[in-house]
Amino acid sequence: EQLKQRLDQIISKDPLQNLTEEEKWLLWSNKEKLVDIPKALPKFILSVPWKMPQAVYTVHTLLPRWKPMTPVDALELLDYNFADAKVRQYSVERLNELGDVQLSDFLLQLVQTLKYELYHDSSLARFLLQRGLRSTHIIGHILFWHLKAEMHVPTAKERHGLILEEYLLNSGGHRRELLKQNGVLDQLLDIAIKIKHEKKATVNEALVQLLHGLKQPPKYKLPLSPRMEVIGIIPEKCRVMDSAKRPLWLCFKNADETGDDILVMFKAGDDLRQDLLTLQVLRVMDQLWKKEGLDLHMQPYGCICTGYMTGMLEIVLNSQTIANITKKRAGFSGAFKQDPIYKWLKEHNGEEEWDTVVNNFVHSCAGYCSATYVLGIGDRHNDNIMITKKGDLFHIDFGHFLGHFKTFAGLKRETTPFVFTPMYAYVMGGENSVMYEKFSELGCKAYNILRKYGHMIMTLFTLMLGTGIPELSSIEDVLWLRKCLILDASKEEADNAFRDKIKESLGNIRARINDGVHILAH
Repeated sequence: EQLKQRLDQIISKDPLQNLTEEEKWLLWSNKEKLVDIPKALPKFILSVPWKMPQAVYTVHTLLPRWKPMTPVDALELLDYNFADAKVRQYSVERLNELGDVQLSDFLLQLVQTLKYELYHDSSLARFLLQRGLRSTHIIGHILFWHLKAEMHVPTAKERHGLILEEYLLNSGGHRRELLKQNGVLDQLLDIAIKIKHEKKATVNEALVQLLHGLKQPPKYKLPLSPRMEVIGIIPEKCRVMDSAKRPLWLCFKNADETGDDILVMFKAGDDLRQDLLTLQVLRVMDQLWKKEGLDLHMQPYGCICTGYMTGMLEIVLNSQTIANITKKRAGFSGAFKQDPIYKWLKEHNGEEEWDTVVNNFVHSCAGYCSATYVLGIGDRHNDNIMITKKGDLFHIDFGHFLGHFKTFAGLKRETTPFVFTPMYAYVMGGENSVMYEKFSELGCKAYNILRKYGHMIMTLFTLMLGTGIPELSSIEDVLWLRKCLILDASKEEADNAFRDKIKESLGNIRARINDGVHILAH
């Protein structure tokens, strides 16, 4: 019984914790007891004395007998700590159980882990090609852009190039579709570079003129998503954004006559890899919550890197930044008033819709508070928090994460665990209202679900350590997740901790000063 407890304790260690020599010996000498525990496999593999041929043979005979891991748990076996080809092949076989849509959520990590393969021809490379060719419009599309986006990286160029070549040779009609996308993208990149040198006063006129010269096929898909099919750009509805890198706000005519125009931001000169990873993890969190029966109205909008420092972001329709809402109402002092969001939502909704709007607001606040806290999303101010007319709040612009917070005059800009101000509480009916309590309950529930899947969330980040994202360069960066997820705490302790974070955020005056200063600066 004591041995069983000790083994359970070792198996439940998170993926960031190293095993001691004694723990390795315990796992190796009790391997037959572990075969029926799927989650024990990664820890067991780390305990193997790989220099002994007999031990390697033992592992290879045990793998087929091991009770199968869930496909998502098996992702961990593609990390750089697991070099054995048979072990990596086992992981790929488990991942093959995933459907196309679920697999597409993890392609970002899978393309990165190609770097950890010893040879160009690996079970992982073959798996990605097979699944991509079997489902060109879901897997193939995303696989192509993830591979192409890193073709400038010397260490990845040859391997990615070979896989891309193999894909394009065998993808039939999809090759033509990708060439169309690429042709439009190359022209947009040229336009974005030319626009950077235009005078501010004439920049939008110049953009419209350049876009009229765009050579486009009659119908094509956008790299952002295979579901976004367009029949051309609408130059008059496009503009150049204010920020330093001059991103382009582009409006495309939807190929579906009943659908809205498709709005996209095209960025040249911005590194979108961090946004891409954050939005992917938010999408995975959303799936985890839904799996547990919790729909928190998340908006993990589309994002894709298309090459070095270039990419596209989806623009969410009918939404406004909190900064714009408060600025229109009362300028700098708007950040200190309690009713700007409330009044804005009232303007756009009648009495019969109000309960639904508040419900949307409560759910989305709970989702983003728990997600941004766990992910350590920094640089949070009212210009990168948005809200739709139907009350769904969401965050944009993820330039800082894992607790890498900006400093200003020596002080940390982030002084609260997440953004939750009296303005938000006011929409819910104040701190003593039923909806405020519902928000607290949903926030705690969301947080505990993330804790339940904590190991998997950590793995999504550790698999990205070879990407070159500045704020994700070592295991130390990922330790932020361990700190926030407090995996050793009970559910009740975690609930109390999260409720304390809500109180801390609500009572913090510095966050509102930060918002006020941001309104003045912009």
